[in-house]
Amino acid sequence: MNRLASHLAGLPISRIAAAWWFPLVAGCAYALCLPPFNGDTHPLLSLFPLLSFVALVPMFHCALVQPLRRAVLRTYLYGIAAAAVQLYWISNVNMEGLWPIIMAGLVFACFFVGAYFLAAGMLFRLVHRLFPRWWVVIFPAVWVLIEVSRSVGELAFPWMLLGYTLTPLLPLAQAASVCGVLGLSFVVVLGNTIVWWTVRPGISAGRLVPIVSFCAVLVGISVWGFARMHGSPKPDKQDTTGSARVAMLQINMDQAHWGSRSLDTAFSVTESLAHTSMQEHPDLIVLPESALLCYLVRRPALKARVQRLEDSVKTPIIVGALHWELPPKGSYYEYLPYNTAFCVEPGSTAFRMYHKMRLLPFSEALPFESKIPLLSRVNLGESDFHAGKTPVVFDIGPRLHAAPFICYEMIFPGLVRERMRMGANLLVNITNDGWFGRSSAAYAHATMARMRCIENGVSMVRCANSGISMAVDQFGRILGRTPLYARTALVRTVSLGVNRTWYTWFGDWPAWVSLAIVVASALGLGVRAVRSRRAASRGSVVG
Repeated sequence: MNRLASHLAGLPISRIAAAWWFPLVAGCAYALCLPPFNGDTHPLLSLFPLLSFVALVPMFHCALVQPLRRAVLRTYLYGIAAAAVQLYWISNVNMEGLWPIIMAGLVFACFFVGAYFLAAGMLFRLVHRLFPRWWVVIFPAVWVLIEVSRSVGELAFPWMLLGYTLTPLLPLAQAASVCGVLGLSFVVVLGNTIVWWTVRPGISAGRLVPIVSFCAVLVGISVWGFARMHGSPKPDKQDTTGSARVAMLQINMDQAHWGSRSLDTAFSVTESLAHTSMQEHPDLIVLPESALLCYLVRRPALKARVQRLEDSVKTPIIVGALHWELPPKGSYYEYLPYNTAFCVEPGSTAFRMYHKMRLLPFSEALPFESKIPLLSRVNLGESDFHAGKTPVVFDIGPRLHAAPFICYEMIFPGLVRERMRMGANLLVNITNDGWFGRSSAAYAHATMARMRCIENGVSMVRCANSGISMAVDQFGRILGRTPLYARTALVRTVSLGVNRTWYTWFGDWPAWVSLAIVVASALGLGVRAVRSRRAASRGSVVG
């Protein structure tokens, strides 16, 4: 084996890894483990998510080159390229007169997200040097904490955390019911560090033991996950076992060319699809985010039109639209606009509301505007929405407790877990992914939403303006979905039983375990340094 390793070292691959363009190509190759490269798109792509277990190996190589400034440059190039393949779809946003700002935003986003990869690479270099025996375990904990940092604050944008790459491998992804997506990220990065530890100094029989053991653990998790998926569901005692038939109306309105007649068209399409779906007797009708792009309850004629539709179909409707409220006296703002989900029920004139709590930075609101109101005068094409403050569960009849989430709120596990603890037994995700075009973003967004079902053991219906709309069961299995840019109604039966999970009860405990590992490592390093100084001082005294 050592002779084989020596032979491999002389191959052109070593010269390729030293080329200036290598980190850019390796960063772009990062995309191969992300959606849509998986079995949901084509069976031949089924194993592509497993590439996530080696996706960071090129970054490790870049981070360890000498000198340090070269390592920084190469690692950052890798990070920028990896960010670009995840976020290139930002360039598809077509807003008249704002193309230069959008492209500048794309560049900023790539450099910003790339900086997380740079930080990870430099911390890998540090951990690799300071902990020659334990870096294999310590660095995955460092990575998890970096992913946590991407999920907090006004700039939070935890898009495609590494654990999401395992979502299409459903038996393996069932581990998220215990450890959440952050736990899956730890496992994926651990796989990368084991691979690097195995191959870097040269492949030998002794060094194959950890990687074989790791693969055996993955197989064991998959066997358990397969049994979990195909065992008898155990609904929570608080929920009445049963199901609901839900119609998702994908109205496919072109928001990039919204005009004076578009609202009437949206109403007409909605009414037509709603009446068509009634042939399958749904218990609930769901429309996408901003399906009726107006201040719905502030315009009596439009509110009355929705009520007439409700009276004709006699089925509860959840629909996305806009809303505004007057601010308190002395406020800097004249109005408080919201991105809102409305729930309308037969026999009621009241429209229950949920205001989106997590706003997309630079698109729906400027970061830090709530703390610096003067930023509202800056116009980068954002919608200037205000964030809702109250989580909501729509109780629809005695059995259905629907938790609404608008657009990218579904990529925040804590928001979903909070609604589960409020008694939700169905996740309702309304979104408008038309901004993404025919890019990988629509697939990535849907993949992240599926993970919430696995984590919490709950079904989901997802209605997108232009796709992908879908129904998903408690184990992440897709019960039905629509293609992109199709005007259609998808009707599926989903279970209302909830399989309460370890993750629902205990949340992101892998983040706390990772923090403990990092803190213990730092303390151990400090103790080692103190002992070294004491030993050196005793030696000098004896000398």
